[in-house]
Amino acid sequence: MCGICGFIQSEPVNGDADALITRMRDEMIHRGPDGCGIHVGRTYALGHRRLSIVDLSEHGHQPMTNAERNVWVTYNGEIYNHADIRAELESKGYAFQSHTDTEVLVHGWCEWGERLVDKLNGMFAFCIVDERTGTTFVARDRLGIKPFFYFLNDGVFAFASEVKSLLEHPACPRDVNFAVMAEHLLFRHVAGPQTLFAGIDQLPAGCHMTVTRDLKTKVQRYWSIKEPYGHAPTDDDVFQQFSHALQQSVQRRMMSDVPLGTQLSGGLDSSTVTRLANDLTAHAIKTYSVGFSEEAYNEFPYSSQVAKAVGTDHCPIPVTADDFHRELDRIVWFMDIPIDHPNSIFLHLLCKRAKQEVTVMLTGEGADEVLCGYQRYMHFQSVYERFVGVPGAARKLVAGLPNALQRGKLSTLSEWQRQSPLGIALRNSAFGSDHLVDLLTTGHPLDLSVRRRIIDQYKNHAPIDALLRMDQQVYLGSILHRQDRVSMGAAVEARVPLLDHTLVDMVDQWPITTKLRNGVGKHVLRQVGQDLVPMDIITRAKMGFPVPIREWFRADGGLSPRLDLLTDSDSAVAQWFDNRGVRHMIDTHRNNTEDHAEDLWILLALEMWHRTFLRGSVQKQEPDRALAAVS
Repeated sequence: MCGICGFIQSEPVNGDADALITRMRDEMIHRGPDGCGIHVGRTYALGHRRLSIVDLSEHGHQPMTNAERNVWVTYNGEIYNHADIRAELESKGYAFQSHTDTEVLVHGWCEWGERLVDKLNGMFAFCIVDERTGTTFVARDRLGIKPFFYFLNDGVFAFASEVKSLLEHPACPRDVNFAVMAEHLLFRHVAGPQTLFAGIDQLPAGCHMTVTRDLKTKVQRYWSIKEPYGHAPTDDDVFQQFSHALQQSVQRRMMSDVPLGTQLSGGLDSSTVTRLANDLTAHAIKTYSVGFSEEAYNEFPYSSQVAKAVGTDHCPIPVTADDFHRELDRIVWFMDIPIDHPNSIFLHLLCKRAKQEVTVMLTGEGADEVLCGYQRYMHFQSVYERFVGVPGAARKLVAGLPNALQRGKLSTLSEWQRQSPLGIALRNSAFGSDHLVDLLTTGHPLDLSVRRRIIDQYKNHAPIDALLRMDQQVYLGSILHRQDRVSMGAAVEARVPLLDHTLVDMVDQWPITTKLRNGVGKHVLRQVGQDLVPMDIITRAKMGFPVPIREWFRADGGLSPRLDLLTDSDSAVAQWFDNRGVRHMIDTHRNNTEDHAEDLWILLALEMWHRTFLRGSVQKQEPDRALAAVS
């Protein structure tokens, strides 16, 4: 796991290239404190920060090249099946100088070209420069676990694991992308390749891109979500196949030459992964969890119960509002984008504590988006089932009622009649409100065209299945971005067994009833989990790692004073939004007459992001002293 960066020019590089690529590289020192390197060619430069996981020797140094020194790679990630690919390449006559998965990419490119990505099982983002043809090839893993940002401007194509690295390049645009602002306000994330940084895009998950000598780019998709089977497998087959696939996935991710542990929330997903990982070790695996003093938000009892039942070496980490406030600016810097999930701060604190003993952590991320785990799925399904049972004439009658008469279920029914189930599914993952979008004064309307194109691909599917597939392509990206940043900010590699692409391919082809049954999500995982974790964990309601933001915004100290940033005369929020409307939200939330916690968090995160990256009024966050040992 590492940080990568580089740039390719239409003209030869000048004498400043070494210094420039070094600056870009070292903006991400937290991603790779164990080593670093650069390589400068005639028209390009590559940079790398290394977090040593497999083959800790100098043979793993990057950027890495072949024996002829005409193919170079800088790479971030883990290829779990690299030993199998290596054996295949050796049988074709390739000689290896290391035991790293990086070298597999170098020789694999020489042998297979673009078809290399089809052979890879893992999480990855990499750039290969082939001096023989003048071709640059970049690729990102199927689910988008590892990040890859880039810009093309002023005769320069530049890329990096983190946007802050790109901002060091003088050709990099540095402005707000207002075209996606309203979408961000509604969902806390943006669908498609665009970002909130104008001119800076991300390579979509499951895609690779070719850049020619004259900087012409071509993006191609090499992996897509699988269509359902024409027939439904039996329950016994589903349970057996899923159990086997998940065990294999966990076993692949135990590959490490450094200590390994798990994030254990006490929920079904992380508990199942922890049990399987613990069964594969000769000693009790290290597990870590965070908890609050507020009982309604505290998961310590559940994580402790699982740790005791499984027999792990458990470390509970108590956190407070003061911890949140103290670490907030640091996480803004690590995240690059506005902090979409407030629990990012505590996940980072968990990783910082875990780093004292481990460098690799397994997590339960991805189960909700693959196996239908969110409560909003169950709500969507129940409303849909009621909707289809209402005669068409009754639906039209309700839709025609005056708004004043549309309350409760009638209002929901009217909304479904106007927008259709797929139209409702389009907004299912929204956190913010339309009210927040209405307060935006920049003149940029809400554009959901990317999301609509995705959801329209599944118009012949059951609406709940369409919703699940859209979340895998959109919402899952925000979850994986958070996990990457909070872990790599502490120089910890996070691995996600539930997102092994072979497991996802299998599950996506099963009918929705294998995931959602009798109003309960993650059906197959609950069945398989009965042999692995306590029944209380199987049946407990999902908490989703909540954070008491609502209460903290109302408290006298800590987080509440930060809301005053939103009404400063020189704040971005004051310039972009109706100030009276923002002040009303703050006042009514503080005096507990209304609840605007979600919208206020979105605005606060947006303001802190702008101050940090585009106005530069917030000081850069230096890496922890322990992470700065190698430069």
